[in-house]
Amino acid sequence: MGVFAASLWALLVTTTRVDTRRLAAVMPRLPRHGPAVLMVASGLVTMVIWVGPVLAAQLSRATPARLDGYTTLVTVALDIAVITPAALAAGALIWHRRPVGYRLAVPLLILETRLAPMIIAQTVSQLAAGTTFSPAELIAPLTGFAVPLWQRPPSLSPCSG
Repeated sequence: MGVFAASLWALLVTTTRVDTRRLAAVMPRLPRHGPAVLMVASGLVTMVIWVGPVLAAQLSRATPARLDGYTTLVTVALDIAVITPAALAAGALIWHRRPVGYRLAVPLLILETRLAPMIIAQTVSQLAAGTTFSPAELIAPLTGFAVPLWQRPPSLSPCSG
């Protein structure tokens, strides 16, 4: 819980340190479509990964598969309550050329690029241990977290201080 609290506050502090006036001044040179689509896709992939199995189980009146103890429920709650709405909001705001969208997107992109190697390593380890996954369970998370690694960030730095 302490790590979550520190991370959430770090997200808030990071996003408020961006000088919005300087960001607005360089926005005409910043990419818009790619980052907006990436943020919306990230939010939707995250939502589908966690909500999809729960909805499928609800419709079939079954217990969701892979509903483990440990950290699964915490991860679902954080992803659905914080990450998904932030990514969707960032995408919509970038699409409408609102500086705050970029302020939200930067820490989310950093999070995604840091999680990608871990997700890949965990998947490889689980496969080596004999865990089976459907093609969708393999492709969606790996693609959703690996795509930001292929993006070239703009060389503009509108941070204050």
